Amino acid sequence: MKKAIFGLALLAGFSAHAAQVPVFKCTVPAKTSTVTVDIAVSDSEAVDFVTIDVNDKSVSNLFMQMEKGSFQKQVDAGQVTTLALGDQFQQGDDGVIRDAGVLAVGLDNGKWSGLLSAKGNVYPLECTKL
Repeated sequence: MKKAIFGLALLAGFSAHAAQVPVFKCTVPAKTSTVTVDIAVSDSEAVDFVTIDVNDKSVSNLFMQMEKGSFQKQVDAGQVTTLALGDQFQQGDDGVIRDAGVLAVGLDNGKWSGLLSAKGNVYPLECTKL
């Protein structure tokens, strides 16, 4: 697992320069919605580099790298589930992966919703596919 995560980090630097194409714009439902989450995927020909920007008092950037086309296959199937890694992610000697989270959004009755668990928080999401 450590090798896989290290490989993702190494390859992330190469993919980060591709243009990001917005896929979802999400909000946390509340009386006064102030938290937003933007999900985009690179237009790179080699891999799907997914970025997740969380605007919650400050902006946090998360990412994940996937096999080319796999992100769109998940969107087409109506369910997107992926790890969300922060800039300082690491797997310690105890096996715990730190500075990481999980993104899960799905299509139900024509509406996208789900959650993002990251940075010690759980964000319920209502999303618009762009």
